Amino acid sequence: MFRQKLQDLVNSLPISPERNCSYYPDRPSQIQYLPFQGEIAKEALQFFFDSGFRRTGNILYRASCKGCRDCLSYRIPLDGFVLSRNRKRLLKKNADLLIRLERPELTTEKEILYLKYQRSRYESFVMEESDQELLEGMRWNLFGSLENSLEMSVWLEEKLVGFMILDLASDSLSAVYSVYDPDFPDRSLGSFAILSSILEAKKSGIKFYHLGYFLPGHPDMDYKKYWGPSEIREPDTDRWISLETFRERFPDFRW
Repeated sequence: MFRQKLQDLVNSLPISPERNCSYYPDRPSQIQYLPFQGEIAKEALQFFFDSGFRRTGNILYRASCKGCRDCLSYRIPLDGFVLSRNRKRLLKKNADLLIRLERPELTTEKEILYLKYQRSRYESFVMEESDQELLEGMRWNLFGSLENSLEMSVWLEEKLVGFMILDLASDSLSAVYSVYDPDFPDRSLGSFAILSSILEAKKSGIKFYHLGYFLPGHPDMDYKKYWGPSEIREPDTDRWISLETFRERFPDFRW
């Protein structure tokens, strides 16, 4: 009955007007969305994650674009996750870094790092935005409506070199967004943050780690296929199947 009520709610949710896609600017984009206030019951949040929703600010959303299904919900079943040689080397390379897992807190230090990260990684995309505009987006997207969230921060001695916002449901941890210092390219801090949060989730007995949308062939999103074993939610259903099975059923994607 509980899940049926949530499904009825999802079926009634509105679809946004079209806007330019963040991943493919020449395509129109739409989302199905649910504004919310306050804490969401972990079992309810789990239902939304299972149904392909993500969070930004105080909105749960999932892609609902006409004629495009490139945004694939992607998760890692943690009972099957094991450290590969490359992942072990990554941990060894960053053994001097300190990980803190706490309640999210916005600080000036994080704002400075966020601006540095955006200007370095997305220079052409954000070049017309002022620092104030970028920080307003950061405060709403990452540090608004945090009742269901955790923050993992990464430190080199007393220097903040990365942080990640994560949403916690009953059986899942969902990566919302990560920021890292571009001055340390040899450390692969983005991958280190993902790996560290996966290991924390596995240690805590969490079943699934949601890595956000996977876009096969996209230069910024294709890397996710290397994080496995993984499952992908079939378009227009709530069925999760292995990446290998998905590739067999949907060969038209740019694998």
